[in-house]
Formats: sequence, C-alpha cells, structure tokens
Amino acid sequence: MSMSRTIKEGDLIWCLNWFKDFRACVIRDRIDPFAARQGLLVMLEMDTDAALAKGINPEKLKAFDEDVRKDVREWIRQRRAMRPGREVKE
Repeated sequence: MSMSRTIKEGDLIWCLNWFKDFRACVIRDRIDPFAARQGLLVMLEMDTDAALAKGINPEKLKAFDEDVRKDVREWIRQRRAMRPGREVKE
C-alpha cells in the first residue's frame, strides 16, 4: 500500500497486522460487528482528541485523514481489480 503521507512504514504495517488480528478475533469469538466498529470509532475519536491536545493543527489533521482515505479507496479498488473474474467500476 502506498500511502502518500505515512510517517513510518513499519508502524503502519504493525498497525495493519494488529487490525487483522482484531478482525480475526471478532469473527472467531462471534463479536457483534457493529460493536467492533463502534469500538474502533471510539478509539479513533480518542486519538483525534489526543492529537489536538498535543497541538496538532486541526486543518492538517483533517487534510491527512482525507489524503489517507483517498489512498485507501484507490488501494482497495486496485486490489479488487487484481482478483480474477472481477470487474472494477471507474
């Protein structure tokens, strides 16, 4: 995945592996997927509050989030295009 503004690739890979393990636990333990999603959103909001409290510029944080979302959507689109028998809508 080529994120345009990733600070440390190793940190991103560690986080992605953690989320992969989290998803596996949710499936294995039959956790309500809405509860898992809500927990992730709570964690993200808490992280945002912590960043703002440390003096991160809100506009820069918002721009970072938007850039990353755009990169992620493109990465997902490309991965789906690589699957055999899949047609990707532009």
